[in-house]
Amino acid sequence: MMGGGDAASLDIMSFDVGDAAPTGPAVLPDTLPADRPDLGTPVRTRDFTLNVHAGSMMGSMFNDAIGRDSQMMGINGNSFDMGRIDDQAVPLGETELWRIGADMMTHPFHVHGTSFQVVRMRGREVDPDRIGLKDVVLVEGPTEILVRFDKPAEKATPFMYHCHILEHEDAGMMGQFTVL
Repeated sequence: MMGGGDAASLDIMSFDVGDAAPTGPAVLPDTLPADRPDLGTPVRTRDFTLNVHAGSMMGSMFNDAIGRDSQMMGINGNSFDMGRIDDQAVPLGETELWRIGADMMTHPFHVHGTSFQVVRMRGREVDPDRIGLKDVVLVEGPTEILVRFDKPAEKATPFMYHCHILEHEDAGMMGQFTVL
């Protein structure tokens, strides 16, 4: 090909297959849908609003041109600040209900360090085919997720939650949280 050499053979990776027995469940459930994951009962509820401030796209370009802060998006009215670690402080091992809304458009919302179960979307319970664990949910109206926090995150290495649209993250639609 382009690099020259022997085009007939190119070793990239090899696999050595052993005699180990497979691990994990090997049986399908008797009925579908399978049981919902048990994340426990939520001990608190937190509310999040994904904010797109008026004129944010044009405002961002204007603010960059005149040297002002271009952070025009945020969560709960706050644009991301790397120095603000405890937007949320979550106790390790607890389950919470997070209610997420968006004030102008649909946003894919992502939570680091955990998986969650979508409980309600657009104010209605989710269909049985959507009960599996997720790490991103499309917020198209009032959305509720059940989240269990089993991985620690200290102030030196906090987890993040954010809109998964790159331009929105860059414009400040992110927050950080600790799990202690």
